[in-house]
Amino acid sequence: MIVPQSGTRDRPFTTVIFLDGQTLGCPNSLTVRPYRSYRTIVQKISQTGGTAFFLARPREFDREDVVEKALGVFWRHGYQATSVRELVDATGLNRGSLYDTFGDKHGLFLEAVQHYRSNVTAQRLARLEQPGPAKLRIAAFFKEVIEFSVGEGRLLGCLITNSAIELAPHDRDTRLAVAAGMGTMEAAFRRILTGARKRGEISADKSVADLARFLAATVNGLRVMAKVSPDRSALNSVVRIALRALD
Repeated sequence: MIVPQSGTRDRPFTTVIFLDGQTLGCPNSLTVRPYRSYRTIVQKISQTGGTAFFLARPREFDREDVVEKALGVFWRHGYQATSVRELVDATGLNRGSLYDTFGDKHGLFLEAVQHYRSNVTAQRLARLEQPGPAKLRIAAFFKEVIEFSVGEGRLLGCLITNSAIELAPHDRDTRLAVAAGMGTMEAAFRRILTGARKRGEISADKSVADLARFLAATVNGLRVMAKVSPDRSALNSVVRIALRALD
């Protein structure tokens, strides 16, 4: 008798264990290629009169690569408009592996948000915090945001800002992730401005905390504005006024 324990074309049978019907030991075993040696398996069962248990080999994949591919889908379409089918197609995982690994679509989404923070946001903030005059670095940061918004990332917006609008009001986990992401940016501005004030680049009577919050809010506003109208001149006009706050 053949007892297939599990296995599909996504999770192929790879190990066949023949039991002698007397014990739960494994007196005979062999490894076969998926769907290519079924006749051999049947012959072996006929010879031994035992039972064959087909054990599925766990599918191997790079978790970070899967999360990054899912991030692209969520970033383009948003959370609600992204279907599990689209995630399956983008990542190459089957539904079973997706749910086994991430729990559900929401779990995968939260990992995608964290991946965005740890890579996209972190890399941009790392460039912001390079040595140099604070105002020039902040201006370069805004320029990079604008160029992305009107170019490669046209109409994408920021995943953190997008999630704040779509999910944060009614999704506690997303709200916490968004707050952490926005807080990271504000903290980076605060560090830069603190150093700038010590070096005399900005007036000592200016509130570093207020300026940092204002700059972070300006960045978030630009990303939303660019999703509606990715016009470089309009976006640059906002930045020019924002930078005057540092004078």
